[in-house]
Amino acid sequence: MSSVPATAGPPAEGAARMVLVQIRKVPGCPNAAQVRALVDEVIAGAGFLADVEELEGPYPSPSVLVDGTDVTGRSAGAQASCRLDLPSRQQVLMALKAPRENAQGGLR
Repeated sequence: MSSVPATAGPPAEGAARMVLVQIRKVPGCPNAAQVRALVDEVIAGAGFLADVEELEGPYPSPSVLVDGTDVTGRSAGAQASCRLDLPSRQQVLMALKAPRENAQGGLR
């Protein structure tokens, strides 16, 4: 797991919360590096604080989840497959900006 800190300057509006970003992939996924670069660019460019995990296993690959939700809207529990619908910059950014409920039921 790596923490990607905000770039110089104040965080973007609404970006003060820490988010968990997971990049799920099958071993040897040819698109994983491209998706990781996109995620890193969006996080740094928007000034978000995020823990980014790369997980290998039987996932639709590559998938990007923000706080447990797939940024493309697909089910996070689908079977291993090669995804052709790679997440877009806009999908990752919107997922990072979306409020999430924490374990106590409140928004963070």
